Amino acid sequence: NVTIKCSFGNGHGDFSLAKVVSSTRASCPVVARTLGYIGLSVVTSDNMRISGAKAAEIYNHPLVAVTANKTLFGSDAGGQEIELLISSEADELLEHSAIGCLFGHRSVPATVTRSVVKCMTPPWEPQTPRNVTLTVNLNGMEFSKNVLNFEYIEAPRVTKIHPVYVSTSGGTHVVVSGVNLLPMGRVSCRFGNHQTYGYFDSTLISVACLTPSIDQREGEIYAYPLFLFLNGIWIDSEQKVYFHEPIHIESLAPRVISHSVESILVHGSGFSAVIPIHCQFNHSSWSTAVIISNKTAKCPLPMDKATELIGEELSFSLTTNKVDFIKSPYPLRYSNDDMYLTHINPKIGPSFGGTRIDVYGYFKKNAKMKCMFGDKTTRAIYLSNNHIQCISSPIFMEESGRVMIVNVSVSGSHFLQQSAGFIYYSTHFSNDMEISTTHGVTSGGTMVTIGGKHLTDVLDGIKNIGNVAVTPVVKFGTNLASNSRVLDSNSIVCNAPSRDGDFSSVPIYLSLNGGVDFFPLNRQFHYYEKPSITKIVPLAIEAEEIVEIIIYGNNFLPLIDASCVLGSLSTVRAEVISD
Repeated sequence: NVTIKCSFGNGHGDFSLAKVVSSTRASCPVVARTLGYIGLSVVTSDNMRISGAKAAEIYNHPLVAVTANKTLFGSDAGGQEIELLISSEADELLEHSAIGCLFGHRSVPATVTRSVVKCMTPPWEPQTPRNVTLTVNLNGMEFSKNVLNFEYIEAPRVTKIHPVYVSTSGGTHVVVSGVNLLPMGRVSCRFGNHQTYGYFDSTLISVACLTPSIDQREGEIYAYPLFLFLNGIWIDSEQKVYFHEPIHIESLAPRVISHSVESILVHGSGFSAVIPIHCQFNHSSWSTAVIISNKTAKCPLPMDKATELIGEELSFSLTTNKVDFIKSPYPLRYSNDDMYLTHINPKIGPSFGGTRIDVYGYFKKNAKMKCMFGDKTTRAIYLSNNHIQCISSPIFMEESGRVMIVNVSVSGSHFLQQSAGFIYYSTHFSNDMEISTTHGVTSGGTMVTIGGKHLTDVLDGIKNIGNVAVTPVVKFGTNLASNSRVLDSNSIVCNAPSRDGDFSSVPIYLSLNGGVDFFPLNRQFHYYEKPSITKIVPLAIEAEEIVEIIIYGNNFLPLIDASCVLGSLSTVRAEVISD
């Protein structure tokens, strides 16, 4: 029955009437006008301090402004982490206080780090508004001076994914459609246990997931459930994506199509009877492939357009999902049963002629066929309806010339309209070759670099005039070098072959068309037995001492470029005294 009051600020006149809760507890509103730490004491109605009552100290803080970097919405299932930003007037206080987020009338605990408040959304209460107020409280009391809004939306749900068939090589963009797939931050995807990158596609209002690369046994198919990570939670799409072996196209037969042809055979790998495969002709016509084996498929032809496509080149692709296309490097052609030329191989050869060239297309067995190289004619050899052979005729090139392209055509009763380009290259430069080393061990493996300005001019000329890839092959005597390749478009490197028990010298030959034609480089390569070391004197020296090191062993030839390699420290010139 005693009236008591709370005094704030050490008797400066800030008083509020206390409400007695029990014999040991009372509550009173804070009416202090001073911010920061202030005194608090309990007094009687006439402002006299109660005997035995201890004074206390409280922190009187200001209300803070609360903002958010993103639109505040989330699933009505709750459990989503949100971030709020508050002004930092009371950072010191926040470290020792209980802070919370108030969604409507429901408070949930929060954490604060450097003025960033994080809390988890509570579930939405049915039969209540989906748009609720959002404030921040401190120790159960109002802390924010402004009010935000949070909107509950129906839980994100996946209704469709496309495509569902993808290659284990990865890189396919799987589009995921559904309800409320609206990410506020990072998007991740998981195919089974394989987590990968995802992103929001605003044009489709959907999420896209990039498929990972997956190790796979040949012929096996893996079905992985798809999960999305949106707004801090993982969502089960309740759908699966099927990963299959990558498809490769190695050849098509036939490549020239007449009215009597109803389908083409596709040879390659990765074909499966479980995964549907579609054939695409010229980016517009489709058919479904019939799987014969894991290496062969049959594609029915869209003969409805055959008449209008006679003589034209058609692109051809395979796909399992109409998103990723495996394009054939070999085009198709429709024909009215007349002979037709599609391509030749090789596409380059030396100017002295004699290159055996495979010509592909559609040919008649009884036709007297000839090949024309520019204005020179050679005989054609019939091998099959799709394959003949011609021998290139020699062509005169000025010594200063490097490359020349001519049209190759085939004639029966008349020359075909189609032709292919064949590039002649001069071999006059063979005497001007620069070779990095002309000797190596009999066990082989010595790296040899072939270069020179004239070779560079030829390589550049072939690339510029026809954009044809050069496939070099180097031969030492009768043995082929390994790993022959063009280096930096101006030289050719290879590894010398081995030579059993023979320390003689052999001539070096070079081919630029895959080994079809070789021409001599007028250089010799000298083989010697690999040197061996038996003793080194001395074995130890002072760090700054300059000492002559004597090396004893076998098979030391008087090579002018012999060197000693001292670990990773340095390489110094060596003088060969004897073998």
